[in-house]
Amino acid sequence: MFHLTPETQGVYKATLAAVILVVGLLAVRLPFGMRLDAARANRDQQQRLVEDLLEVQAMMDVARVYRERLTEADDVVVWQEYVQRQLELAGGRLLEFVPGVPISSGNFKILDLEIRATGDYSQLADFVDRLERSEHLIRIDDLGVMVESGWLTLTAKVRILTGTSVLDLLDEEEVEA
Repeated sequence: MFHLTPETQGVYKATLAAVILVVGLLAVRLPFGMRLDAARANRDQQQRLVEDLLEVQAMMDVARVYRERLTEADDVVVWQEYVQRQLELAGGRLLEFVPGVPISSGNFKILDLEIRATGDYSQLADFVDRLERSEHLIRIDDLGVMVESGWLTLTAKVRILTGTSVLDLLDEEEVEA
């Protein structure tokens, strides 16, 4: 056998401790570290999936609210009668009705209707309120009020969203899931 001096013995012990430490770290860190990294990546992926599902759920909840107000009827004559009826209920009078070109997007259609109506301020305000708060998806754009021949005249673009909700295309079990 060979004989170690106290000085060499200290270096030998330190080197042996370093080798054992490195081997131990590699033996433990590599397999467990790789599994830990894979588990973290899986957790992050699952967390993103949960966030996506929560977003879809929120969109479905909004769609359910709007689905109740979505009408499939896209006949301009039906909507002209509806707008005119709301105006008459408010006490106003329709002067002009010009249907625009319908815009289709997926299973939805947007009907643009240009209208001119007359009445006093409270009648025209009631008419606008009736359309905005109706049970249908109606928006009023380009609203203007002016005085013509001593009468208040309202001009507006009435936009009506019609169509079938994506929810209607799914089975109830799919929606609930």
